[in-house]
Amino acid sequence: MLIMTFLLFGQDLTFKPEYKANQNQYVVVVPEGTAGIVKYVPLSEGLNVLDNKLLKNPSSFVAIGKSGRYKVLAYTAVNNTPSDPVYFTVVIGEDVPKPNNELEQIMQSVYGADADANKVKYRDKMLVGFKAVLADVGNLSSVGDLNNALKDKLTSKLAAGEGGALRSVLKDELANQFGINADVVLDKEQAKKVLQNIVDILGRL
Repeated sequence: MLIMTFLLFGQDLTFKPEYKANQNQYVVVVPEGTAGIVKYVPLSEGLNVLDNKLLKNPSSFVAIGKSGRYKVLAYTAVNNTPSDPVYFTVVIGEDVPKPNNELEQIMQSVYGADADANKVKYRDKMLVGFKAVLADVGNLSSVGDLNNALKDKLTSKLAAGEGGALRSVLKDELANQFGINADVVLDKEQAKKVLQNIVDILGRL
């Protein structure tokens, strides 16, 4: 397989030509070699890129998007000298095998990068809240009901800004799974699976 790479003053940055993900699933790109800090510039519109300052490994690239092919430029620098650009392509929704719970990879990266000394406390609050919503799924009829349950049992228990990066990831995940139309009938079986997955991941953080 062709590997996209450059060597700059001993600094090796290597990418595969393509990285694949299902639609509405996170794609995670981690350069091979000793890359240090890497800057990424999406050259195609449509990718929602997670700020790498929130990630445990700031040299990685994490994004989500609709079906399509997206070209991304990457570069680094040594002693204030920028490298030559390297390109790779993110392929979303084109006969991609189901990923092995990439949501967990994202949550672990974001949680690991959080320097908040009280992060275990907010993680526990979130775990309790999601468990409570999961237990109440049978009484929810619409996406709006789910959103209200999340506000009542989860969001209201967290201080402003508490767990902000992790909350942002979970907000995106829920929106991708259920949409944002409050009037849509809730698929309770799907909701149970999605919420149980989140509960399980939070329990492992």
